[in-house]
Amino acid sequence: MVAAARLALLLLLAVPATAVAQTPTTTPYVNGLVSSLLVDGDTLYVGGDFTAAGAAAGPLVLASAGDGTLVRSHPGFAQVGGAEEMTVDAVLDDGAGGWYVGGAFARVNGAERSTLVRLRADGTVDPVFAPRLDAPTTTSRVSALARAGDVLWVGGSNIEGAACLDLCALDARTGAELPIDPDRYDGEVTDLDLQGGTLFVASKTGAVGLSAVTGARSGFQVLIRNGVRELDAHGGVVYLTDTQPDGEIFEPDVAAYRASDGVRLPVRFEGVREAWDVVATDDAVFVACQCSSGPNLLAYDPATGANLGLSGYPNSVRYLAVGGGRLYVAGGTGYAAFDLATRTRVAWTAPVVGSQPRALAVGANGTVAVGGTNGAVNGAARRDLAAFDLRTGALLPFDPRPDTPLAYPPKFPQVRALAKVGDTLYVGGEFTQIAGVARKNLAALDVRTGAALDFPEARGRIWDFAIAGNRLFAGGELLETYDLGTRTKLGWELGPEYIIRALATVGDTLFIGGSFLWLDEGATRHHRKYLAAVRASDFAPLPVAEANGWVYELLADGAGGVWVGGDFNRLAGVLSDSYGRLDANGVPEAGLPAGGEYSSVHGMSSDGTNLYLLGVDGLGGQSRRGSAALRLSDRSVTAFNPGFSATTVLARPGGEVLFGGGFEWTPDNSAGGIARFPGTGTPPTPTATPTATATPTATATATATPTATTTATPSPTATPTATTTATPTATATPSATATAVATATATPDANAGPLGGATLGGFGPAASPAPRVVPATAAPRATVSIRAVVDRAARTRGVLVRVRSSAGGRVEIQLVSGRAVVGRKTVTLRPGVQRQVRVKLARAATRVVARVGATTSRAVTVPRGSPARAARR
Repeated sequence: MVAAARLALLLLLAVPATAVAQTPTTTPYVNGLVSSLLVDGDTLYVGGDFTAAGAAAGPLVLASAGDGTLVRSHPGFAQVGGAEEMTVDAVLDDGAGGWYVGGAFARVNGAERSTLVRLRADGTVDPVFAPRLDAPTTTSRVSALARAGDVLWVGGSNIEGAACLDLCALDARTGAELPIDPDRYDGEVTDLDLQGGTLFVASKTGAVGLSAVTGARSGFQVLIRNGVRELDAHGGVVYLTDTQPDGEIFEPDVAAYRASDGVRLPVRFEGVREAWDVVATDDAVFVACQCSSGPNLLAYDPATGANLGLSGYPNSVRYLAVGGGRLYVAGGTGYAAFDLATRTRVAWTAPVVGSQPRALAVGANGTVAVGGTNGAVNGAARRDLAAFDLRTGALLPFDPRPDTPLAYPPKFPQVRALAKVGDTLYVGGEFTQIAGVARKNLAALDVRTGAALDFPEARGRIWDFAIAGNRLFAGGELLETYDLGTRTKLGWELGPEYIIRALATVGDTLFIGGSFLWLDEGATRHHRKYLAAVRASDFAPLPVAEANGWVYELLADGAGGVWVGGDFNRLAGVLSDSYGRLDANGVPEAGLPAGGEYSSVHGMSSDGTNLYLLGVDGLGGQSRRGSAALRLSDRSVTAFNPGFSATTVLARPGGEVLFGGGFEWTPDNSAGGIARFPGTGTPPTPTATPTATATPTATATATATPTATTTATPSPTATPTATTTATPTATATPSATATAVATATATPDANAGPLGGATLGGFGPAASPAPRVVPATAAPRATVSIRAVVDRAARTRGVLVRVRSSAGGRVEIQLVSGRAVVGRKTVTLRPGVQRQVRVKLARAATRVVARVGATTSRAVTVPRGSPARAARR
């Protein structure tokens, strides 16, 4: 039974506040972390840890099958917060110039399309095709598609319809679930293929053949212990690859089976030890593999298994597709094509960089669809430092390439700080070479040519810059000072206990923030907790308020004071929850809207009207996930609410706000590493771009910024997770479908953000404010849904139960046979997030239901003997 909830605290955390949605406009893209942003006129300089840059393409790019030129990119794909990734894992020509697209995503061009969408020929979302597949976990995805007339077969992992699980039959026109029950083994679907009216299904338990119209089992059935990763049906033969290669010693990881009855054929494909994909034609069977003979792409004779040879094969091939007389391949090193008749490589590549391919298909209209992770078009290799034209989003030729070529053990370079004075760009971080010359951690570059100028190096790694008059301060492992006029290093420096993370100058005062308890000046030790100040002109120590936690960010307020952000809750004894302000006299401002319990502000920027904050978990009692804005005139919280956090933020005059970070998508589009927001209003939803540039022109205000950009890098300290122990009481609500639904009162997970999942932006609790007590009558009602399937992979008999509660909390799952409880397990749920739980049978039973309170699943039959010999449910 589910006990009555004992607490009704913090229930408001489960209900996101209504706010104006902020959709990023078209933006530049990098395939890694952005740590620093600097805008100079129409040029955006980006520093961080990445290897490629360009215009955001999204996880799907269409290219000409002939020469590889860009047909269309799709930057309108988006994913929910808390998801593990955003990908396109399956693409299928719809026969009308458009595509069915499956993967792990939540929205496309602003339309809700969880894991499956149909894109029309012009790149827009088909409004008629609106499938109602449930993606209850952060790993839910559609990974395989096949079409038989008006029936669209959809396979994947953790996807659910009203009466289907992981393999569903949908109306190809509307997406409605069809009353077809696929007669197959349970398990995640990894691939689908059609031949002669038979649907061949690959899963983690093997492969089966089904009627493509009725779902009834055909004579094809192959059980493979390691499961099947990919399959291809051609000419009455089905070719299968293992999901766990080398599971059978000395056996090739590709095998051929007769399509009619599943009998294995004697042909052997020697040399295949780790097969990723297989595709067959009348004349050859092509295998992408890590092969014992060396190549990553092999061609075999379908009848004899003889190696036919390929000319000009690329390395690291993972995905294959055939169409128009060509074989198209994709992998970690890029894309290529081969002429099927001669098996020689032809001049072709896809116009996308920075993406990891996951799907490849050839359309009847002469287009190749490339699916995978988010990537860039019109891009190129860029190492940790790049420049973009803000008016067009185009990548500029500027390419200094910071590097650490001789580091041992190997180290990855990173740019953390940027500052510009005149035509000189100062670059700080961790590197030993830039623009082809030796420079350690600090360099001065000519922005016109990208060449390195004569300038002293830095002894320590750099986190931030500040400029006062003619002096450059570089803070990080040390605080080092430089004269910009003479381009010399001054003798004064400070050595922190740990790291200096933030610098800011106000007049002749240099504020220093970080994770330190003291600063060493030669033999003199200055005891300062996380915040210090010196006179910039003569380095004399100045009194300043102390913080009671790490300081990540400092920002001059333009009125003689300074904003302070970090992991603290007091400045000089004044309550300042994760951020605060010291006025021109050094007095902390009281009464600022408090950050949420897990706020830890690591980024700040101001446009003179608003103060933008990164790392908040709510602000002023309003729900904010990761970022928020404070109106400076009255200290009120604005409607700015992008719904995610970043590493650095830059607010520009005119209202545009730039985010930089390690995100691979936003809740609204495919921005990667860089996101752009208007300061007010909601921009149009991004749509597919049918132009060669695939990047709509963005409007930017040309405002020179000849000052240093403040960048703070957050600590890697993990965010503690709040735990709730209240247990809900469920009341049964019978349902006409196979999944029962109940209502319950429960205490939700206090660490859940408004989009579900763990709250972003926290580095540990800065304060412990009094909990908000909500009367029991105000507690929201919650729905609980459960589904059970036989656990055939376990060594002991059991049942896999998928359970989800809209309110979360602690629940007990029971397995019931007749009136007897034959198994039980207690788990804690996050609000709205499905969890799969294995519940063992404590005693023998042949037919059981899963129960949470009075909510029950449909009954499942538990097989006798070994779970691996189970009958279908």
